[in-house]
Amino acid sequence: MIKEGLWNLKKRKKIILHQSRLRRLCVGELIQVDGSPHDWFNGRAPKCCLLGFIDDASSRIMHLEFVDAESTESYFKAIIAYLTQQFPKAFNLNILT
Repeated sequence: MIKEGLWNLKKRKKIILHQSRLRRLCVGELIQVDGSPHDWFNGRAPKCCLLGFIDDASSRIMHLEFVDAESTESYFKAIIAYLTQQFPKAFNLNILT
C-alpha cells in the first residue's frame, strides 16, 4: 500500500531527552517555588492561587500560602513571609512556565 501511494508513513518526531538534574544533598540548600491557580474552595470563595515552597533535597513542603493571583508581587510577599521563618541557600522560582 505504501509503494502504491495509498498509505503514507508519518515521520516520527525526534525525541529530545534532557538529563535530569541531581537533587541537592542538604535540606534547605535549594527551595523550589511554584504557584497553582485553581478554584481551591469549590465556589465558596473566589478563585485563588496556592504558592508552594518545596525543599529540593527532601521534597518536604516548607511553606504554603494562598494569594489572589500568581504575580511578581505575590511571590515577593510570600518569599518575605518564608524568609522570616527560615533562610535557604538558594531559590528556584518557576514563574515562566
